Amino acid sequence: MHVTKEFYEKYPYPSKCIASYETLYRNVSWLTELVDKKPGEFKEHESILDAGCGTAEHTCGFALGKARVVGIDISKSSIINARKLAKRFGLNNVKFICEDLLEAELPKESFDYVFA
Repeated sequence: MHVTKEFYEKYPYPSKCIASYETLYRNVSWLTELVDKKPGEFKEHESILDAGCGTAEHTCGFALGKARVVGIDISKSSIINARKLAKRFGLNNVKFICEDLLEAELPKESFDYVFA
């Protein structure tokens, strides 16, 4: 685990530059199709966990709807970039946690959808 964390601290992933809402939407739409939804269709009462969120290209795409979105990753560098991306797009319904998913104290059964 230590080697993995060091790698992602040095090389946050993914490292694409997301320049528009359209790109956020397109990046995540193939994932949301797995649960028969489009990115903006998640409702306020729904919650999404993006496990191993990296720099949040998918996490922020999930947050285009009204759901509560949580991204978790072991890489501090990735989480810093994730927060910047969410801020750039004014996404207030997304939260980021820098922690090992296996050690995180997330409430049981607290997410409607989990993407990894």
